[in-house]
Amino acid sequence: STEPPLVVTAPLMDEAQDDKIIIDPSFKNSELDCIFTKMRQIDSAQIDSVTQVANLNLFQKILKKFDGISNPSLTFKIEALDAGQWAITKGDNQTTNNYSITSSPSLSNVPNIFKEVVLSHELVHVLMYNDLENWGYISFDSVTGNPVFNEDNLDCGSIPAQAFINLNLLNEKQRFRYLFCSYLAALSNNPNLSHDWTHVIFNTAFWNPNNYAEELSEYIVNFHDWNSEPVAWKNKMEEVFGVDWKNKISEILVWNSLSDTDDFISFLYNNNYTIQVNPNGNGYNYSTNFIQKLNIILNGKYTYEESQGIKPKNGCN
Repeated sequence: STEPPLVVTAPLMDEAQDDKIIIDPSFKNSELDCIFTKMRQIDSAQIDSVTQVANLNLFQKILKKFDGISNPSLTFKIEALDAGQWAITKGDNQTTNNYSITSSPSLSNVPNIFKEVVLSHELVHVLMYNDLENWGYISFDSVTGNPVFNEDNLDCGSIPAQAFINLNLLNEKQRFRYLFCSYLAALSNNPNLSHDWTHVIFNTAFWNPNNYAEELSEYIVNFHDWNSEPVAWKNKMEEVFGVDWKNKISEILVWNSLSDTDDFISFLYNNNYTIQVNPNGNGYNYSTNFIQKLNIILNGKYTYEESQGIKPKNGCN
């Protein structure tokens, strides 16, 4: 399409700040665009009755950082991705602080709550990339747009060798430098370590007091419109997951996007899930009963033999 991208003022922002997000024509008026618009909107309940200041949620706080002018630019678009990819975040080798979140067309066909998790997950990547690029720790490949380490700027050799460093005593920049250098050292000693550092690193104690997975799970619990879900689906979710079903569902959906990390193994172990070698051989951790729970959430099926699943809502209206 030759239609230029649409630059729109974010409805959740103070108009005087002129905050902007770039909406590509491929994303405009899609199911994802509708969900995204709801996620960025401020609900009246978020407005403090005394100060009239909005109490922004996680998604809104991160989105507020981008205005497309003097601050980072962020484009949302939809195009075909590699098999198994729901969305991907990339940077620009030529223009600093210029990022894009590209979603697969298939993402429009999944339940709304899954869309929310994916969009939030990718937005967290943008936040991380922006800070790391500004510190000089990463740049972006000129062909793929994927982040790459700037090891000269990390200067890992100057970090004193010691058995333990309290990350809580470091500022954000120092913490990431230490984590990157520790990761690169571990990778050099163990080539089987996950190469997906964008998930491995970010699921550390970055968010305080909770880590990334906990923060994002909490956001989904509080943001998602549970009242819009079919009654039959909600009843089945409570039957399967108990009275805490909203938290359990959000937790499973968030951890599903971190299945290639060692932390996911810890999550499986701590929650009594089985752990197996992935039969697909793609390096992702694998658990049959975790996948069964995920299948129940998305399809309402206890077993693969059930022909009629009770599904959560898919459709933005």
